[in-house]
Amino acid sequence: MNPFRKNGIISRGQATVEFAILLPVVISAVLGAVELSNMYLMSLRVSNMSRQAANIAFRDCAYLPDNNQSSCLANIVSEIRDEGDLLLNSFSANGTVVASTYVADANQVVRLVDAESAGDGNYSTQFDTSRIDTSLVINFKRVAIGEVFYRYTPVTPIGSLFTFLTEETVIYESTVF
Repeated sequence: MNPFRKNGIISRGQATVEFAILLPVVISAVLGAVELSNMYLMSLRVSNMSRQAANIAFRDCAYLPDNNQSSCLANIVSEIRDEGDLLLNSFSANGTVVASTYVADANQVVRLVDAESAGDGNYSTQFDTSRIDTSLVINFKRVAIGEVFYRYTPVTPIGSLFTFLTEETVIYESTVF
């Protein structure tokens, strides 16, 4: 009896053909999972950087005189950008940090001072002041906002395919303190 013959049909190589058909699907699924995980990790890091920028800007700069706030915010933005280079791939080239302070003027929220790092991303603030509750600003006198923009670059060929099909992916996060 021939071990490769099953019900009169030769089935030699069937497993190899099935493997060859499924291998690209499995590899694509694994690379897609790696890409999504990496993008999620970068999003978390951008969120943390935004929170840190707003927190430090509020604690260290918000209540300084207006002429000192600008240099204080510039130092914070520079510090956050330097930390971003450690956390994110080439943040100086692909990202921007914006730190701003706002005050209430006649029940309206007005930007007081802002500082931003000039990365290759060259993004400017996108924060809409209508999102701030004016009673919050009136009670605390000032509010600090940290914004971080990061142009995401894929790490796998699957991610490169997605960026080829769509525009660049920019991760944006803003935090109010």
